[in-house]
Amino acid sequence: MEAGIIAGWWTRLGKLNKPLIMFPYTWDLIGQKSVEILLGKKSGRDSIIRKLREMGVNPSTVDPDKILEEVKEESIKRKAPISDEIFKEIVEKHKNKMDRIMK
Repeated sequence: MEAGIIAGWWTRLGKLNKPLIMFPYTWDLIGQKSVEILLGKKSGRDSIIRKLREMGVNPSTVDPDKILEEVKEESIKRKAPISDEIFKEIVEKHKNKMDRIMK
């Protein structure tokens, strides 16, 4: 799922342990893997923050809005969602910028 608002909703329902509010059955019931959050031109701030946390990056150490902007630009340029590897590169670039600002 790529849309930011839907990814945010899914994240909040997961924290409440109520995924069946959004979908009528769990994925493992039919032998599928769980929902995957894709990063692309439709992503939102919640998608970025979720991916940062999955990577073990504290969202307060970077600017999620700047990362989101670059994710959207990269996705439009590639005409596809971006991979986790590309996302990691973007995050590292922004972490380095924040380190320079903090010094």
